[in-house]
Amino acid sequence: MCISPRGKGDSLPPFEFSNITMSEKLLLFHGLLGITMGVGTACFAAYRKRLMTEAQQWPSTRGRVTASELLSGRGGTSIILYYEFAAPAMIIGRTPRMSGAQFRTEAEQRAFLDRFPKGSEVAVYFNPTNPKQNCLDRTDTSGFSVLRMLSILGFIYGGGSIVAQLFSIGT
Repeated sequence: MCISPRGKGDSLPPFEFSNITMSEKLLLFHGLLGITMGVGTACFAAYRKRLMTEAQQWPSTRGRVTASELLSGRGGTSIILYYEFAAPAMIIGRTPRMSGAQFRTEAEQRAFLDRFPKGSEVAVYFNPTNPKQNCLDRTDTSGFSVLRMLSILGFIYGGGSIVAQLFSIGT
């Protein structure tokens, strides 16, 4: 017997997944998807933050920018920033900043690329135990605001979908 708020001794019917409608299942799926997206993005941001902290101790070497351009397409703009440097061997890098490649606006992308024109000599920071982990900027944290926003949106979307699903059961 299950104690319920309806009265002493009243029992609630057992919950069975097969008793909910397809739209309720879809809401539940979207809720779990949103929360998973929020958790995944938060974990990725934490990983990038840890890597950024480690990068503060990395040595630097001289490198050269081989490509620096802003690409425009249907989905917006993205940056192409490649550089090469010699650590133990010649390496081509594609991680311009440790906080990630996410920018809030096209103006931020342009300002970032203007710092690294094609052909310019740059300081490249690299992990001495794994030189493939490298970057040009180990202090710019603006990429984290985008990751934070995506994580929060995932939690809001997921939580809202689950709450909507809970309120729709039985109606």
